[in-house]
Amino acid sequence: MTTSHTAPQVETSDSPHQARVAQRAAHWSRSAAKYDEMWERGEPKVYAELEAELLRDFTGARPGLRMLELCNGTGRNTVRMAATGVEMVAVDNAEGMLEISSGKVAEMNLKNVAVRKGNIFDLDFPAESFDAVIGTRFMYMMTQQEKGAIVEQICKVLKPGGGGGHPVQRLPVGPQNRNRAVADRSEIPSIEVVLPVARAD
Repeated sequence: MTTSHTAPQVETSDSPHQARVAQRAAHWSRSAAKYDEMWERGEPKVYAELEAELLRDFTGARPGLRMLELCNGTGRNTVRMAATGVEMVAVDNAEGMLEISSGKVAEMNLKNVAVRKGNIFDLDFPAESFDAVIGTRFMYMMTQQEKGAIVEQICKVLKPGGGGGHPVQRLPVGPQNRNRAVADRSEIPSIEVVLPVARAD
């Protein structure tokens, strides 16, 4: 039996939600250079490599896979995942972040990466168009309602038949359990790291 769910709605265009989105984008645009510098040295750089390794393992990243990255920031994971040969689409809404990540892609001549400005609450992609969706270090900023809307969007763009989801904090996201993921949206905790992914085997 198929269970249907009503998509979570975020507030209208003149709402507190939109104000929060604009404030976050402005903050991360201003902070982009320092943020990028932080991840390029010392212990954070080591952690970034471990984080990318985890993402590669749980998505089964390989040539032929189409992957979406939400809130890709300055491209820390974008370029590392692209090295596996996946077709990568990365979205963010902070201009400063997009400028740096696009610069890295151009400098490395990565033909399998598209970086674009995007709205994670209303993804402008056809349904079931990605084999995997990844994202790190952004859910902690979201309200419960916003988290639910993001999970709904992830489930929409994922292709069916994925092998499972690996959330760092056990948030269930994957094509085979998408109903559960949406049903549980009200219980998504305010946590620091979430990696919503689905493996395509």
